Amino acid sequence: MKHDMSPEHSSTIGLIDIGSNSIRLVIYRSEGRLPHPQFNERDVCRLGEEVGRTGYLGAAQMQLAFKSLHRFAEIARSSQVDALEVFATEAVRRAHNSSDFIDKAEAILETHIRVISGHEEAMMSALGICSGFHDPVGLVADLGGGSLELVPVETGKMIRKDMASSLPCGYLNKYSSNEISGYLDTLSWLETINPQRLYVVGGVWRAIATAYIYKRKPRIDIVHGFSMSLDQLHQIMDKIDALGGDIHGIPNARRPSMSQAIRVIRVLMDKLSPSEIVFSAFGVREGILFDRLDLNLRYGDPLMEGAKEYAVMTTRFPHQGKVLARKIAPLIAHLKPSYQRLTVACCYLCDLVWLEHPDHRSRLALEKM
Repeated sequence: MKHDMSPEHSSTIGLIDIGSNSIRLVIYRSEGRLPHPQFNERDVCRLGEEVGRTGYLGAAQMQLAFKSLHRFAEIARSSQVDALEVFATEAVRRAHNSSDFIDKAEAILETHIRVISGHEEAMMSALGICSGFHDPVGLVADLGGGSLELVPVETGKMIRKDMASSLPCGYLNKYSSNEISGYLDTLSWLETINPQRLYVVGGVWRAIATAYIYKRKPRIDIVHGFSMSLDQLHQIMDKIDALGGDIHGIPNARRPSMSQAIRVIRVLMDKLSPSEIVFSAFGVREGILFDRLDLNLRYGDPLMEGAKEYAVMTTRFPHQGKVLARKIAPLIAHLKPSYQRLTVACCYLCDLVWLEHPDHRSRLALEKM
């Protein structure tokens, strides 16, 4: 099956992310400001496990990857996506035998695989943060199996392209703390910034946040936008290290890599000492979609635009929210701007549970919000 490679005009787009640790397929509804995931699944193949040591993709890991790609290709076909795009990151761009892998993978998928550079990966991670947060300011750190991407984001969603960097110290590469520190020292600009806020991208970061959230009371299982202090980060990493990764929130497939991942994070924290660590569910995939948006859409508030788009998809009267927000404006004028913003977003979702039984609507509305 041949796929239209012009996803900027598609209503649904499938993105296959061939990473160093896992391969993931996400199918998005791509109209509007925010991508809405309709399907999201990954297979852990550890494709980059041997690259740091031998320079080659391992035969066993490639076979696992091909099996996953066969399955994801069939899911994309049966889902009738309007476009399918595939990209690969550090393991594939670094391995000496990557062309052999790409040739077979492209035959399975019947479409081109884009191998993005380290600079592109850093830029797409930063764009993912711009997609998922309203006017983010700080440093973006994307830690994957094969590499660590770092790039500052300034006021007005201005990404410092000249500083977008990729280092080969992902958690599948067994570097010592001194070696990791040496890689970070090659980034001279890192000493010139003092990031108060660190936006973190990648499954390892999300697993750490999930493990921390599980212990909190009351518990809200939402990682995106969750933040913690540097001391809190060290506390949960100490606990994960002490238990060998065997803690709620850390998936079984990720536990063998947690010790090395935490080593990388500790060295990074020693270099940066941020005041706040902010966790993101958005990353390279969302950055690729965000990069295609018109400029007037990019600068919209993701919370407000997402609420409006979700209302169009799920409610009976999607424009009712705008009327309600205007009606209650005098009643919320005394609130902090952040609370006013949340209240207006709720207005757009006022018809969220119209299909549910009236006796259960209030509870279900609260849960969905």
